[in-house]
Amino acid sequence: DDNGLSGLDLLMNYGNKWQADTVNNANSLFGDDLEFAVEIKHPDLPQVARWDTIERLNKEKDLIGIYLSAHPLDEYEFEVRELCNTSAHDLALFEMWRKPEERAEAEKNLKIEQLESDEKLLLPSEFLAAHKNQSCLLGGLITEAEQLRSQKGNAYGRYTIEDYTGSYKFALFGNAYAQFGHMLVKDTYALVNGVVQQRGASSKWFREAKDEEAEFEFMVQSVTMLSEVQDKRVEGLNIRLQLDTINRETIDELSDAIKANKGNERLHVSIYNPLNRQHVALTSRSNAIRITPKFYKWLCNKRLEGMLDFNVVTKE
Repeated sequence: DDNGLSGLDLLMNYGNKWQADTVNNANSLFGDDLEFAVEIKHPDLPQVARWDTIERLNKEKDLIGIYLSAHPLDEYEFEVRELCNTSAHDLALFEMWRKPEERAEAEKNLKIEQLESDEKLLLPSEFLAAHKNQSCLLGGLITEAEQLRSQKGNAYGRYTIEDYTGSYKFALFGNAYAQFGHMLVKDTYALVNGVVQQRGASSKWFREAKDEEAEFEFMVQSVTMLSEVQDKRVEGLNIRLQLDTINRETIDELSDAIKANKGNERLHVSIYNPLNRQHVALTSRSNAIRITPKFYKWLCNKRLEGMLDFNVVTKE
């Protein structure tokens, strides 16, 4: 506002004038006759820059505790759901199981809890069986980023990444911080590639212990911006149709969706006949595609409807 008033100040001034005018009219010769009432000019809305999506969603979460109008990851839902093999929730649980005594206690308690619940609970042994020494891909939004120094003066960073399941806090030290720390800025979208390993496994003096006696750690090996992930990792898309669900409407709808999402990724279509259990595989050379957020939503909806199924072909 040109007079230095905030939006709240303008509204309060308007309310005070309206109340005063109401009182004056009630005490006037004309009473409540609106024909003779003095109209108070509504306050003009201030001209302000429109918030971008992240800023708007952050304000929503700050004010009411949840994202209301959308989720900040919706633009990269395909990358997070289809190209990642671990979640922030699972890695946050892992942080509670790093030490052998913590895993043993959690394993015992979770088995008891699972007997009393219909919910499938993730056991530490199951997590390690699936992720130990394997590439763990976690995609999400960096919600916190701190650049710090140790007591010895060495620079390091602490970060929080959030996906659809929750948030995970991790740190970067030494070479990993020097290589990737500058990429992990607050409100950026990142794919963190790391490995769950016995603590110190990267050291040349490391000697592997029995898993039940070892402490584990999550070591970051690379970071990629989510905006670059599809180009770097996706080779193509497989769409599977069942013969008895194919009709003219299905063909037209699929054709329109493919034409509306042209790109550089190879499209494979296979048709399955449940009667003789035969597959016919087709590769389109003229219709390369791009898996946009809208196209991904369409694929997911059609999978729910039973029209098709799909999977992503990734590069080696």
